[in-house]
Amino acid sequence: MRTNLSIRTALFSVLFLSLLTLNLDVLTVKKKYFKKNENEKEKLDGSDLAILQEIELTKDPSLGIVPHDRLFKAIKYTNSLNKINSTSITWNNLGPKDVGGRTRCIMVDPNESTLNTVWIGSVGGGLWKTNNVTLANPTWLPVDELLANLAVTTITYNPNNSNEFYFGTGEGWYNSDAIRGDGIFKSSNGGVTFTQLSSTANNSNFRYIQKIICHPSLGIFAGTSTGVFRSTDNGSSWSSVLSGACSDLEVGSDNTIYASIGIFSTDGIYSSTTGVSGSWVKRNNSSNGFPTSGFYRIEIACAQNNANVLYALTQSASNNGIYNIYKTTNKCVTWTTCKKPTDSDPGIGSDFTRGQAWYDLALSVDPNNSSTLLIGGINLFKSTNSGANWSQLSHWYGGYGKQYVHADNHSIVFKPGNSSIIYFGNDGGIFSSTNGGSTISSKNSNYCVTQLFACATHPTSNLFLSGAQDNGSFKYNSLTLNTGNQVTGGDGAYCHIDQNQTQYQFTAYVYNNYYRSTNSGSTFSSVTLSGNTGASFINPTTYDNVSNVMYCSDVGRYCRWNNPQSGNSHTMITVSNFGSSAKITSLKVSPNVSNRVYFGLSNGRVIYVDNANSVSSSSGNYINNFSGVPTGSVSCIEVEPSNENHIIITYSNYGISSIWETKNGGSNWVNIENNLPDMPIRWALLNPLNNRQVFLATELGVWTTDSLFGNNTTWYPINLGLANVSTRMLSIRNDNLIIAATHGRGLYYSESLVSFNQNKKIKDSDVLDSIKAVKSKLITNQETGSSKLLVNVYPNPFNKNLKIKAFSNNEELINLSIYNLKGGLVYSCNITSLNENLIDLSFLSNGNYLAKFDSKNEHSTLKIVKE
Repeated sequence: MRTNLSIRTALFSVLFLSLLTLNLDVLTVKKKYFKKNENEKEKLDGSDLAILQEIELTKDPSLGIVPHDRLFKAIKYTNSLNKINSTSITWNNLGPKDVGGRTRCIMVDPNESTLNTVWIGSVGGGLWKTNNVTLANPTWLPVDELLANLAVTTITYNPNNSNEFYFGTGEGWYNSDAIRGDGIFKSSNGGVTFTQLSSTANNSNFRYIQKIICHPSLGIFAGTSTGVFRSTDNGSSWSSVLSGACSDLEVGSDNTIYASIGIFSTDGIYSSTTGVSGSWVKRNNSSNGFPTSGFYRIEIACAQNNANVLYALTQSASNNGIYNIYKTTNKCVTWTTCKKPTDSDPGIGSDFTRGQAWYDLALSVDPNNSSTLLIGGINLFKSTNSGANWSQLSHWYGGYGKQYVHADNHSIVFKPGNSSIIYFGNDGGIFSSTNGGSTISSKNSNYCVTQLFACATHPTSNLFLSGAQDNGSFKYNSLTLNTGNQVTGGDGAYCHIDQNQTQYQFTAYVYNNYYRSTNSGSTFSSVTLSGNTGASFINPTTYDNVSNVMYCSDVGRYCRWNNPQSGNSHTMITVSNFGSSAKITSLKVSPNVSNRVYFGLSNGRVIYVDNANSVSSSSGNYINNFSGVPTGSVSCIEVEPSNENHIIITYSNYGISSIWETKNGGSNWVNIENNLPDMPIRWALLNPLNNRQVFLATELGVWTTDSLFGNNTTWYPINLGLANVSTRMLSIRNDNLIIAATHGRGLYYSESLVSFNQNKKIKDSDVLDSIKAVKSKLITNQETGSSKLLVNVYPNPFNKNLKIKAFSNNEELINLSIYNLKGGLVYSCNITSLNENLIDLSFLSNGNYLAKFDSKNEHSTLKIVKE
């Protein structure tokens, strides 16, 4: 939960006035932001600062923005690779299964007679559904794993055809570059399948969709960051009918349409009975009780039993908290100001959003009683007399005698026609009440949309840790779907388990605020280092299991926690080669050289410090001083055990080559991205049994290569059971079980990832140059404008038989030609598209070959190895 009004105001002033340069000096404000007394609960959810950090880490350096539209191109490419990839690699979800995550929209299914089927939209977790929300532990299932990365913000159905569903994407409360969506998705079969409306794909008017409504006679309306758009042909085309950033759309019981305009700008409420351009009338003016200044965002609610009654909840333009609550009983001719509730938390007063009405602002009216309304911000409140008096329904951690409902409420929905059954969507998932809000319970069973930043493994047992946005840090105790065992509060960040003395475990809050356990995770105690210094809101750290030192990120220096097992002694170490402004964005303790630590910076450099556990200052040693590598945020540094010269670094930015390899300690770097789509790469993990196999945590799940080979390296997704979800970190256990922390689906594990090509040590020698020469010869006569054929070969290296799956857009038959490294043809045949083709190559001598695939103007060439 966000706190401190002045920081919120400062933050968003900078975000809007200096968006491209991101000149926010968060270091000057975070001390005040996170100061708390010993008895105060850690504040959940610093989403504004987390999003600012995400922009910095992923923006295209050449543009200064985050081009999220590229991610949807990457999704289509990933899905095409999934068609031809056939492996036994599977992922299993560890949860937490009952915690939930940021939920922006709720829809009761109109096609199920009991109205107990419910759809919910998760930001970063996609669309979910349960067939019986009334169960104490309902089963939620993702609707489409291929859409797992979408920020689903609104969902509705066509009242004239209840099998026609629409959902919109893009979380538009922050700024024009955060969590961008890509239009509207439609189902014509009651939600069984969804397809993207081409009219909204890669369309700047449909990147942030706050609300979609289906009018019974006027068509479909979408309220987006650029205005209100109307479609009269079921989404095939759209026309602009009202300009300005739309924050809400509603339909009155008499079918009048209402729109609120203004997201971090002041405008007002408009109404129309026809929905066409030019028909909209502004419903607030200086003389009717609803002013024309002083507010930004407006949330609207229409009373369904009285078309004359509407309520409006407004954000203050001066401090981003609550401005006023307004009511009209004559369809906006005049407005009256309602009383604001007083929060039970001391010192909060009447601003129940605590300075974040821009973000969590929810309002709903009882469908059977226009005098009863519910509002939500941090907590939930109810009035039964039109806002004259209020009762507090919930508290964000269950304090002050109130029931617990997670902070940051976004949606309040009554079951159609029912005043007693209410659903609440917030940053903790989905909650419901069957008695008008008197008692509210979590309905998050199996709703696995937790947004994790990091994870850690126990070396020998099924014990794992993870850090989650909004929801603290969790401990997992089995290889099953775990319940949410939250061991520390606040926003969760990086975590560690001492691999030699496992009783010592560490989780983190934001910046340099940590927790320590000395009893194997049974209890944790809080530790704050150096007054909340740190490079970032979610501050990267690394832990030396031998020297028992933790290294923490900062700007122009690193923080060394000297005695993490027992105290809070720490030293700030200036490293001159860091410069004064570069942030540490990744860290790695060398597995081969004692007390050597690698630091990846926000400017693309990687520097190591020797004797990092004892030096008082250092110049640092470059392993890449802009020697061919890009300028961007280094997201991971991976060093091969037993070979300090073999290093892989990754970058999290769009618009740059994101994965690089050196085999000589940094003297030379090779771009090994090859066929990876343009997307953030968050983590790299070398197979400890095979130095040619690498696993990547990416914005679209986990990808791998079975054979590192310079710029000829071929990557493919391995997301069976995982979905195309943003994956932030990978961690491996001593027995080679791997876990993956996803930002939208919780924690996963796989026991099959490192079972391929174990102990295969393929030597490069001069093969790369030979392959380049032959490959150049093979493609010399290819047609201009040819595209790459999608091909997967396995196993590679192979012993006798080679399995091949290929996908061609042109024809069923694909020609395969195999050449030796002298360019001689040694085998050829035709294979069929999409099918698994088994090729007997036992007659070939052991060695390296090139496999060339041709289908009209599609071509691909891969290296294969016979052993």
